[in-house]
Amino acid sequence: MLVRSTFIESVGRYDRLFRQTPPAMMAQFTERVPMVKGRLDEDASTATSYCWLVWLNGSFDATRLIWIPPCRSRLEREGDYA
Repeated sequence: MLVRSTFIESVGRYDRLFRQTPPAMMAQFTERVPMVKGRLDEDASTATSYCWLVWLNGSFDATRLIWIPPCRSRLEREGDYA
């Protein structure tokens, strides 16, 4: 699941989801990912952090934290925003 990083900060969500089925990993973006509802904007910025939560088959006692290094400039191409 791609979620705001604050998604993991809820006691209720912990009780209903994470306690019994913790994700195998949390991949935290080190660079803020600009997301704008309903449109694509190359000049968009954000104050919101995002992460991937990944569940795998099998049981895991602890969630592994990994960091996604800055990569936006390498992944975007000319014409993406045309």
